[in-house]
Amino acid sequence: MLPQLLRWVYRVYNRQVWKDYLAACTDPTGFQRNRLLQIVERNRDTDFGKRHSFGSIKSIADFRAGVPVRRYSDFQPDIERIARGEQNVLTAEPVEMFATTSGTIDKPKLIPVTPSFYREFRDVQKLWTWLILNDHVEILRGSFLTLVSPEESGRTEGGIPLGALSGRNYRLQAAVPGQKRLMPVPYRVFGASNFDAKYYTVLRLAAAQDISLISIINPSTILLLCRRLEENAESIIKDVRDGTLAVADKLEPEILEAARPSLKKNPRRARLLQDELDKNGTLNPRRIWPKLALLNCWTAASAAHYAEQLKPLFGDLPMRDFGFNASEGYFSIPRRSGCEGGLLAVNGHFLEFVPHETGREDITEPALSCDQLEAGRCYRPIVTTSGGLYRYDIRDVIKVLDIENGIPVIVFRHRADNTVSLVGEKVTELQIVMVMQRLSKRHGLVLENFFATVRRDDVPRYVFAIEPRTKQNGGTLDAILADADEELKRINMEYKSKRDSMRLAGPCLCVLEKGGTEKYRKARVGEGAHDGQIKMLHLTDDENFLNKFQVNEHVETQRAR
Repeated sequence: MLPQLLRWVYRVYNRQVWKDYLAACTDPTGFQRNRLLQIVERNRDTDFGKRHSFGSIKSIADFRAGVPVRRYSDFQPDIERIARGEQNVLTAEPVEMFATTSGTIDKPKLIPVTPSFYREFRDVQKLWTWLILNDHVEILRGSFLTLVSPEESGRTEGGIPLGALSGRNYRLQAAVPGQKRLMPVPYRVFGASNFDAKYYTVLRLAAAQDISLISIINPSTILLLCRRLEENAESIIKDVRDGTLAVADKLEPEILEAARPSLKKNPRRARLLQDELDKNGTLNPRRIWPKLALLNCWTAASAAHYAEQLKPLFGDLPMRDFGFNASEGYFSIPRRSGCEGGLLAVNGHFLEFVPHETGREDITEPALSCDQLEAGRCYRPIVTTSGGLYRYDIRDVIKVLDIENGIPVIVFRHRADNTVSLVGEKVTELQIVMVMQRLSKRHGLVLENFFATVRRDDVPRYVFAIEPRTKQNGGTLDAILADADEELKRINMEYKSKRDSMRLAGPCLCVLEKGGTEKYRKARVGEGAHDGQIKMLHLTDDENFLNKFQVNEHVETQRAR
């Protein structure tokens, strides 16, 4: 099917959602109010609805008065009841699955998914499709390389599937007529239990195709795939030529069976790959996939470090942010490629916002509606969805970059509770990312990973940990550590004050074993995390976190301060 014709099909399929969104943008507060009242009315006779007098709620003010802002632990007893098989607890609709959060170091949470919740979620995703095809119809000239987690990786005591919404989306999309050509990796492949074999199989299948879009939510995963492509180049070329799969013995039989129809001999494609390897010594993704038109991944906040590292591999290829989304919902719609921030998804879930003050975990100010937000300020979203989360504090911080035709343009900044304050300095994860980005440029560092943690000595201190991909071009470890300390002082005045007054001791620097981050990822996958969505932690006050890595070198601040 020609790209222009395929785009027409997509536009017909998504036209009503686009019209509904434009209508919502003319009166965002009115649409949000109506969405809330629909959710309340639908669930008035549930256990939760009766406990919170949903039958008497007629306005947003009534809802706020009757339902306090809640955290996951507040919902957990009800969610556990649903997991055991009880009905009509949080929602009148049945829970079709639990989306498990990727998390960082915490046990995954179970997010209930009902038919209405999934429609809210998908409607916002359809807007992404509408806008991206307006800008990049050329992505339809080839196939899409993506990586998702399985829709079902287990079941609760009551038989409800546990898994990832990304897997559900992929499976349903692959079933649409005409979509198979765009999706070269069979859905079952993503369920492979062997981490290395799964990645190899994905690359083996993709290498035989003309990839026009790479859409993987975490840029660190794209980097990992690029390294695996380089490391396994000769084996992949042989497999493409012979129609084989080198890791076949490491895959479950049913997964190998799903992949087998795609394992066709392709000598012509293998020759092209071999020519590229012979000429340049590696398989560069931009050159082996000349139709590649777009990278789609997270680009903001802590992901910015990894997104920046994609540029040497992909050059001037357009990059588009995934937007602010999570297992709990889809909250923004990226406007353009290469542009920070996305339009608030006012047609999706019901959203409230609380002004965010760095270092405060509690909520002290009244919640605001979307029309009350101000450009330049940071807020914590409070989410109400058709999945049964009511006034849920998702613990994220967003910044309003602009107000565009009455719709806030927002960007994710960091987790609300990912702030460390040993003596009142209130260091944030974003500040650590900024420090490391500046050090990387100044000292020629190419970092696989980095994070900051703490040591609670008599005088507490910070510990910077780095895993270099290559040896730094300039500067000793002492100089790098001194610069890290000075940069954090420049960014955070409270940190400077505490350092100058000796309430914080000078930091130290740990150089981690090469490959440590990949070992950590494998361990997290083994614990049940979704490998495509693992967020690398860049700041933690857990002193034991460093023990998950091997330290090869350790440097202390030389000066007393």
